Amino acid sequence: MSPFQRLARSPFGLVLLVAAGLGLAMAAVHSVFLTEATEVAPQQAIASPRVGPDASHVAPPVEAAVYGGRGTLTLAAFRGHPVVLNFWASWCPSCRAETAALEDAYLRYHARGLVVLGIDARTDTWGASALFLRQQDVTYPVGRDTGGAIARSYRIADLPTTYFIGADGRVVGSPITGGFTGVAGAQDLDRNIQRLLQ
Repeated sequence: MSPFQRLARSPFGLVLLVAAGLGLAMAAVHSVFLTEATEVAPQQAIASPRVGPDASHVAPPVEAAVYGGRGTLTLAAFRGHPVVLNFWASWCPSCRAETAALEDAYLRYHARGLVVLGIDARTDTWGASALFLRQQDVTYPVGRDTGGAIARSYRIADLPTTYFIGADGRVVGSPITGGFTGVAGAQDLDRNIQRLLQ
């Protein structure tokens, strides 16, 4: 029989063990009450922002080769600016029809911080796209979605599709498909830009 077992069997030993246990418990409680609130940092869940093409989500990243050989076009480079992100292709009639409205909006609102970014769908060829951009005198930045990753992250099903992204990098409202064509289309584009600039 071990010394501990002999002590636990005797009445005096049992009282001694109980007293020791109570003493330890009281010391633990006393320590808790003496701990200041500032010494224990509350556990707070830090919610990471949701990334995606839905309204109020952080817009998915964009990284595309720039037409004209000027490097890489990224959405992150324009954080702090409202952005009109337009997906297009030169073979798309509605895309061709809305380009003038996008260029006009870029020229009118660029001084107020607006950025128009064109993303050429990978279904187009470099040559056809470059020729179209020259013919239309497009001055806003345009990149090519060579692998299709950008279109997938924005869930592009139809061309043209335009997203509006706030200066905070979050998607504003729903994407618009079908193009900003004609007078009504240009007015619709202008209304969306005014909302971005507020």
